[in-house]
Parts: sequence; structure tokens; C-alpha cells
Amino acid sequence: MTLLEILVKEIPRLGGWPEGVSVIEQLDDGCLYDPYGDCLFSGREFNLSEDYEDAFVTNDKYEAALSASKATEWNGEGLPPVGCECEVAWSGAKFIPCKILYIGVSVVLVRLDRSEECYTLSTVKFRPIRSAANRKRLEVAEALIRFLDLETDIDNVFHAGDVKDFLDYIAAGKIPGIRIE
Repeated sequence: MTLLEILVKEIPRLGGWPEGVSVIEQLDDGCLYDPYGDCLFSGREFNLSEDYEDAFVTNDKYEAALSASKATEWNGEGLPPVGCECEVAWSGAKFIPCKILYIGVSVVLVRLDRSEECYTLSTVKFRPIRSAANRKRLEVAEALIRFLDLETDIDNVFHAGDVKDFLDYIAAGKIPGIRIE
């Protein structure tokens, strides 16, 4: 673990970042030091970080990492919680990445790439951010659905879930000679 990861994991339960300390470093004895003072958290042993020789963590860097570690996961049901990074589409436009800053009874405030925007909840849709792999998988699934619906004589309507299961089956190597990259 890096020094930053150790700090985010360990010091919240010890009362958080020490008051008056701007930077924390670690020496080879595992102790955490303020470079301008003595050993911090006396009597407490910490694992030696993999980057102890040249790592130092500022309070700002620690607070940002701590906040990110507490970022709320959202599964796409209901409204995303404050702090969630997701995608938003306004009035049928394409989805774009955003961070939820505030959600009220009828409005939402989001941070976009270069601005902050306020929307009426009834005019926006949210969805979790999809990874590149998930986006590619969905593209393949949609293409297979189009093919199967147009090119087969099967009286069955195919759904994305069916095709995703099929892709998982291929990815698991259960169909010899076919590989998904």
C-alpha cells in the first residue's frame, strides 16, 4: 500500500488528520512523522508503505483521497446520491458525465466538465457511468439483437439480457474457437 492509502485507511479511526500538521511522511521504522516535528500517533504501529522513502502526503491530498474513498456507489435505481459520479441526459440529449452536487425536491445541481448546471428533475435522466468494456459489450449485444431479429425465422423477440448472457458464455470460454477481446 502507498502512504496515502495507509493514511486513508488508518487515521480516520484515530481522530483524523492531526491539527496543525500540513504534511505527513513515513520513515523506515513505520512511524508517521510531521517533517517539522516528532512522531505522530505515538505508540501506534503502521505498516511500512511501499513508497515510504520518498512519499509525503499533504492534508489537501489526504482529504481528497478520503472523500473519494467514501464516494457513494449507485446502481442506477432511484436518484443518484450527492457526490456520485454518473451520467446525465437533459430533455433527450445524449448522456454526459457529471457529479451530483445537490438534489432537492424538484431540482438537481450537477458539475459537468467545465461548468455547473441546475436542472429540473422531471427533465433529466441519470445512469451509472459505464466502463469502456461495458459500452463495447452493449454495442455487440445491440448488433446481435439487430441481426437475430432481422435475419432469423425465430418468432422470439430477443432482449439485451439474453444477448449479454450469451456474450458472458462466450467470454467464459464455453464456446470453443470463439474469443472476445
